[in-house]
Amino acid sequence: MTYSVQVKGFNKNIEEEILVQIDNVRLSCFVTNWGIDIEVNKFYDADIGVTILDDLKIYQQTDHIVGFEQINDTFAYFIYGKFDFDSRTIDAGAVIEFDQDEVDLSDYSYLDGKYISAKVDRITLAFV
Repeated sequence: MTYSVQVKGFNKNIEEEILVQIDNVRLSCFVTNWGIDIEVNKFYDADIGVTILDDLKIYQQTDHIVGFEQINDTFAYFIYGKFDFDSRTIDAGAVIEFDQDEVDLSDYSYLDGKYISAKVDRITLAFV
């Protein structure tokens, strides 16, 4: 999905890492293309997606938690939010869409409309 993101900072040790804010959500993202000169505190349009390196695991939540939890100092996140099977999205304060070519969600149709948690290996960002 395309968002207007505010760049909050860069990682001097990992050139692909950028810290952005979407509304009230701060994310450490893996940049898949730079394309333009980027400045801190400026807004840019960017596509946000996820990378799953192994099998995706989605679990139903008993609480209605919404948000993102970074796992240690990695690109990995737990994403918590409301799952929409038909649109292949989780509304976690920012809507994350699962790419149809990369992620098989067929086993999770029973979770449609429910609050879930999912672990992703990285949140990707591509400037448009």
